[in-house]
Amino acid sequence: MAGRGGGAANLVPKLERALRDVNIEAIRIQYCSKYMRANFVTLEDAGVAARVWAHCFKYCAPHAVLPLLYVVSDVLQTAKQKAEYVFFWIVGWVAGKVSG
Repeated sequence: MAGRGGGAANLVPKLERALRDVNIEAIRIQYCSKYMRANFVTLEDAGVAARVWAHCFKYCAPHAVLPLLYVVSDVLQTAKQKAEYVFFWIVGWVAGKVSG
């Protein structure tokens, strides 16, 4: 079960919307990062969040590539600092597969 929302499935549409609407503004990037880390907390949920990000990244408009990379970078840096290793590992692995 994800965070406080009652399951990852209920939170996916809001995450997809936030990722689709992300732009280069730091506040938007941080919102997406914080939303992912706060609401997708278990190993399974982190995988769901990572797949949602990967899907958005794969099908995004050219102007959204950089902000989405900033989102995943912020997730990884913050997760590493806060010892959220499950999220760090899952998101890092998926991001590596998508962008590499």
